[in-house]
Amino acid sequence: MKLEARKSMRRRLREMSDDFRAEASLVICGFAAQLPSFRAGKTLALFSPLPTEPDIHPLIEEAWAQGKQVALPRLLTEETGTRLEWHAVTAWKDVIEPGPFGLREPDPVRCPLVKTESLSCVFVPGLAFDERGLR
Repeated sequence: MKLEARKSMRRRLREMSDDFRAEASLVICGFAAQLPSFRAGKTLALFSPLPTEPDIHPLIEEAWAQGKQVALPRLLTEETGTRLEWHAVTAWKDVIEPGPFGLREPDPVRCPLVKTESLSCVFVPGLAFDERGLR
């Protein structure tokens, strides 16, 4: 059932028009910026979206405008598996490296490492969620 739901959601996302996706992304960003965890957070973990995910660039820019620290993930592949590192990003010019899934990732030379325990709020992309908000 979960596999079929994922296939169905991928199909629906591919069928969305660019205009609808852009409008929905703005609504999502507006809603997210009003969340208590966003408003109170000092260091926010966000993500560089895939083409089928909401464009959260306006949310990142809002965080910067409010003086918040924005951390973006960098995926590291090791012999023991993969892990995420979070790096502080202050400008789009620092998000340059294509990662393992083709996502733009922070430049680890220009973007300092952020300790996971310092993250106030983490925004996680997901393909689909149930009525309880679970992925």
